[in-house]
Amino acid sequence: MEPSVGMTTAFHRLRLIWLCLAGLLCATTGSFASNRGHDSSGEVLLAARTGAGFADEAVTLTQQQASNLARFNKKLPAGNTGTAVDTLGDGVLFTSKVPGRVPGSSAVYQKSVDAAGNTSSYLKTTFDPKGNIIHIKDKLNGGVIPHQ
Repeated sequence: MEPSVGMTTAFHRLRLIWLCLAGLLCATTGSFASNRGHDSSGEVLLAARTGAGFADEAVTLTQQQASNLARFNKKLPAGNTGTAVDTLGDGVLFTSKVPGRVPGSSAVYQKSVDAAGNTSSYLKTTFDPKGNIIHIKDKLNGGVIPHQ
């Protein structure tokens, strides 16, 4: 099922909220990760499939970031739509959308990882069927983040 315009707008709004909370600027370099390879330095290369608003470039992960990505993917709920990997300063941002139990609802998981592979933020944002944010949970430190 294709997301509605409202859900797409809400997703982009969430992305801006997250970047404001992180206090970082995001240079988007790709959408869903696929086709892993290694370069001569041992860094993991992810070829990216393009999507709306994304450039057709590859994202390079360190071994530590790749390990963190594997843990992120392993812990995602069934039915996730894949993981987008974007650059975020000198780190990376992993994003995955999971359909909810209520038809049309969803949750978006976002994890920021620094260059050393350490998690600096991990958020879960839940959307209702109309694309409105229900709540944003901080999965790293606990609690709910206020939103409008």
